[in-house]
Amino acid sequence: MRRWWPAVVTAALWLAWLLALPPRPSAWVVVAAGLLPVAAASWVAASTERRAWRAHVLAHGDWYGLAIVLLYALGVQTADAPGITTDGAIYFSQLRSLVFDRDLDVAREFAVLGQPARPSHFVPVGPTLLWAPLYLLVATVDAAARTLGVARSPADPAALGLTLPYVRAALVSSFAIGAAGLVAVHALLRRDYSRSVAFFATLLIFAATPLAWYMVYEASMTHAASFGTVALLVFAAVRWLEPDGYGASASRRLG
Repeated sequence: MRRWWPAVVTAALWLAWLLALPPRPSAWVVVAAGLLPVAAASWVAASTERRAWRAHVLAHGDWYGLAIVLLYALGVQTADAPGITTDGAIYFSQLRSLVFDRDLDVAREFAVLGQPARPSHFVPVGPTLLWAPLYLLVATVDAAARTLGVARSPADPAALGLTLPYVRAALVSSFAIGAAGLVAVHALLRRDYSRSVAFFATLLIFAATPLAWYMVYEASMTHAASFGTVALLVFAAVRWLEPDGYGASASRRLG
C-alpha cells in the first residue's frame, strides 16, 4: 500500500485543484491535469506487476482508454454543466441547511439559488448521503481558509455552502459513483469477453444511454448515483456467488 501514496497524493491535489477552478474552464485543461494522477497510478501498477510501464499500459489499454473517456466527460461537466438543477436544488439545499443551519428549512437556500418555492420537499435522501463526504471536506477547508483570512465570507450568510466549490463537490460526487459503476460493469464484462468487446460495450452503456447526460449535465439528479449503486451491488453479488466468495469480507461488501 505504501507504493500507492504518490498516486493518492497526486489524485487528491488534482481533485482540490478541480474544485477550486473558476467557472467554465476548458475541458482539455481538466483532462491534461487529470492525466497526472492516471500516469502516477499506472507507474505504480507497472512497478507492482514488475513489468515495463509501456508493457503494462498496452496490457491494460482498455482500462486506460476508459479512464481517458471519463476524464474528458468530467472536463465537459466542469466546463458546460449548468450546476444544480431541477430536483437537485432540493437535495442540495437540504444538505446545505443540515450542515450550516442544523435544520431542513430551505427557504433561504432557494432564494440564493433563484429557485421558486415548492409545495413540498419530500425527496430521496440518497444524494445527500452521497454528496456529504466531499461537501463536508470542502466546508472544512473553507472554514479554515476564512479563519486564517485567506478567504472571505460571502456578503449574504445564506450563500455560505452554496458557492461553486460546494456545487462542484456535489456534481463530482455523482459523477464519481457513476464512473465507479462503469468500472464495475467493465470488470464484469472483461471476465467473459475480450478487452475490446468489454471496452466498447462499456462505452455504449455510457454514451448510448441517458447515463452520459445524467453524469455530465444533470449530475444533481439521482440517476447517475442510482446506476452506480446498482452496478456496484451487482458486482459484489457476482463476486459473492463465486465458489471462493462466501467469506466474511465478500459478504460485508455485498451487505
